[in-house]
Amino acid sequence: MNVNPALITAEAKRLALSRVLQSDIFARADQLKRFLSYVCEMEITGHAGEITEYRIGLEALGKSEDYSTADDTSVRNRAYTLRKKLEKFYEDEDPDAPLRIEFVKGTYVPRFVEPGSALHDHGDHLPAASNGHTPPVTRPWYRRLAVPVLMLAVGIVVGAIAAEWTGRSASATAGKVDPIVREAWGSFLRNREPVIISLGTPAQLTLLPFNIKMEWQPELPEFEAPPQLFPWYVRHHRLFSGKKLYMTPDVNSPHFGDVLGATTVIRILTAAGTPYKLLPERVISTALLNSRDSILFGVPYKSEAVLKLFEKTPFQFTYQSEMRDVEITYQAAPGAALRVYSPKRDERNDRVESYSLITVMPRDPSDEKAGRVIAFSGDPSAGAAAAAEFFSSPQYLSDLKQRFAAAGHSTWPVAYQVLVRCKIDANLPASMAYEAHAILNIR
Repeated sequence: MNVNPALITAEAKRLALSRVLQSDIFARADQLKRFLSYVCEMEITGHAGEITEYRIGLEALGKSEDYSTADDTSVRNRAYTLRKKLEKFYEDEDPDAPLRIEFVKGTYVPRFVEPGSALHDHGDHLPAASNGHTPPVTRPWYRRLAVPVLMLAVGIVVGAIAAEWTGRSASATAGKVDPIVREAWGSFLRNREPVIISLGTPAQLTLLPFNIKMEWQPELPEFEAPPQLFPWYVRHHRLFSGKKLYMTPDVNSPHFGDVLGATTVIRILTAAGTPYKLLPERVISTALLNSRDSILFGVPYKSEAVLKLFEKTPFQFTYQSEMRDVEITYQAAPGAALRVYSPKRDERNDRVESYSLITVMPRDPSDEKAGRVIAFSGDPSAGAAAAAEFFSSPQYLSDLKQRFAAAGHSTWPVAYQVLVRCKIDANLPASMAYEAHAILNIR
């Protein structure tokens, strides 16, 4: 028996949307995912009657307000491609989906239907567009999560911090961890005391559609955001309909790539049965960091803990004022030639390739009781997620161990840095690869 469409819950509809957004078929179709997310959310929230070709172009695809649907057929072309990809998704990748998303001919309003009641009229009158198919590729686990990973990652962070604040350190039953991963992580996977996972939370300004009175910090000014920020804000917050925006100081928000990296670390620690505490760096005392094995996420100009760690390392993050960008430089010794690793950008000036660092060393070489530290550092933070994935991969770690052995190290060095090259897609890590390493003399 078919379910009345009016009885399908918003939760079921969002789950159907999530299945599509997580798919391999839509993995690199960012505009189509924004298109689909926008029209589905409008339908779910009861605004289906407001969906128009112009609004899709403006609010989902980032068109300027003066664009003309008569001259610009991109929305119609993408609607055609979206329908074809949805058909292929349900045919090849999720044929047993309990709820499908389809579009009635000649409309941009999505229908959520059971397979048995779905309309299969695909004779869309919209103009044809190219529909190139990209074969599935091996991607980091979080690339398959796309939009839904945000709620998962935030949940992990909030849950772990809540566990710390309530005195319940996280722990897990030991599982199977590859031997090479155990070798590389060493004491981190043998701890009985919780490993500290520290997330840098840099000072930043948060845009809000209302003004928050900050009685606890009366010295801070209250000010409106410049109107030039409105088009950008509306592109990312499509339901915003206010007249003003406000900027509020914030030191509580980690970067998304750092959160992704933390979820990778948590998977490894959990599989090994190692307890952990996930905390914002600003609430962790120096004494606690020095006495425990700790894992840091951050870059030197946004994290005091990472800044201290990088005081004498050969790989450094460097701001290039002419390019207005951040590079990683390598200098083997004072006065030696400087090697520069610069990010790459596309024609829209979005970073498509960058570099990140893995730094491993003891907190205090002279103190055997001092904890060890692993730092995952990337700018953008997608690089930190790639670095954490790299350091959790048996394949990459086996290759790294062979490189150390070729340099005369029969065991893992006490201290070292690894430079990871990261491909970036929509500010998420798409792939990673070894680039270089340095073994540190910390005595």
